[in-house]
Parts: sequence; C-alpha cells; structure tokens
Amino acid sequence: MSVFIILMSLSTLFMSVWLYLMRDRFSYKTYAIIPLAILHVVYGVVSVRIFAFAEKGFHSVNKGAMSLFGAVFLLPLLFYIDSRILKCKPQKVFDFFTVGMIFSVLCARINCIIAGCCKGIMFFGTEHRWPTREIEVIFYLILMEIFVYRIRKDKTKGEIYPVYMISYGVLRFILEFIRESDQTGIFHRAHYWSALSVLIGVVALLVVKKRDYKGV
Repeated sequence: MSVFIILMSLSTLFMSVWLYLMRDRFSYKTYAIIPLAILHVVYGVVSVRIFAFAEKGFHSVNKGAMSLFGAVFLLPLLFYIDSRILKCKPQKVFDFFTVGMIFSVLCARINCIIAGCCKGIMFFGTEHRWPTREIEVIFYLILMEIFVYRIRKDKTKGEIYPVYMISYGVLRFILEFIRESDQTGIFHRAHYWSALSVLIGVVALLVVKKRDYKGV
C-alpha cells in the first residue's frame, strides 16, 4: 500500500471521528458518517488532481501531480451540496467540514515531504533548504486547533472557510518565493492562485459578517 493511500485512509478516519463527535449538530444518521467521510476525501483527491491537470496538462496525471488549490477552490461546491442534503445552513456546514478538509491537505503535504516533492530552495547557497512543507504542516495544525476550539465552543458563524482561504493564500504567497518551481520569474502560477484565494476569502468573509450583522 502506498504512503499516499495510507495518509488518505488516515484522513478518512479523522473525518469519520470528527463527524461522529459533531453528530448531535446535524441530521445525518450514524451509519452515514463513514460514507460521508469517504466521499469528502475522494472528492478532495479528485479536486487536486483536476487542478493539477488544468495547470500542467495530461502529463501531470501520469506523474500523480496534485495542486492543493484544487481543494481550496472546488471543495466549497461539495460543502454547499452537503448543506442542501443535510438541510442545514451553508455556513454551519462550511464551518464543520472545513476541519476535516484541512486535515486532508495536511496529510497531502506530509506526503510531499515523504515523496521529496514541493521542496524549498536552497537557503542562501548552503546545503540546507527552506522548510516550506514543514511550515505548511505547522500552519495547518495551528489552524485546526483554533477552529476546533471555536467550533466546540459554538463561536463560529460561517467565517471558518473564508478565514482559511485568506490565511492560506497569504502564507502560500509568501512561501512561493522560497519554493522550487517549474516556472521562471519572480512570480509563479501559485502566486496568482494565492492572491485569488485571498480575494475570494475576503469577499466571502464580508458577506458572512454582513449576514451575521443582519441576523440572517
């Protein structure tokens, strides 16, 4: 069994446990938890593959390339569908399911460390590289800790995903300057995706705050 499959299985397990802990806040039955978890992990994997294909073409599929921006931009569609199926407010679904999504991309980045891809550039001409992947893993862990605490304390009102988009966009924009890339020039493709992630996140956050202010 490949490392990636093991990590995605771990992600499915985490999602299942998280959904079980949150079961009293949704209308889904206990037997639906595992299928839901599997659906989200599989959709996440497909989304990062699709985005890599859109960026680099057919050869990326054979090489198993992934782009985590696929999860950032495409998972909201599944979350919205979840809200319709579960008959819940979209902001509630986005808050809860984002935690599982972050754990999945954390596992994907750990896979990068093990596979030796997505490396940082050499640190000022030394034999050491910038720990870009490790920084992302730490970022995800901190973000999850904050989000889980706020969700358990019932302090969220739909802002979790927009905050994730903004914070990840900012972090990735900075890290991209010290990451290896197949592109030349100061700005890489990921810089533009990062900027778009921040822009969409800011707009979404303003909409959420406006709705909260109006009590919608």
